[in-house]
Amino acid sequence: MYPNLRAEMARKNVTLSWLADQIGMNVSTLSEKMNGKAKFTLDEAKKIKKALDVNLSIDELFEKEEDSCK
Repeated sequence: MYPNLRAEMARKNVTLSWLADQIGMNVSTLSEKMNGKAKFTLDEAKKIKKALDVNLSIDELFEKEEDSCK
């Protein structure tokens, strides 16, 4: 659902479990959000960007697959 976010996680060898711990979220909740079953809040997006220490904007990091096909 979020190819750029997944790519950054893979580059940094980050698991859902590690990321969930870093942002104070349950792993199953993070999984639901990553799969598009629930939405990320802006605060959650900022925490994820900080935890991953990426140079992408929040818009780029959280671009959805269908958005990139336009």
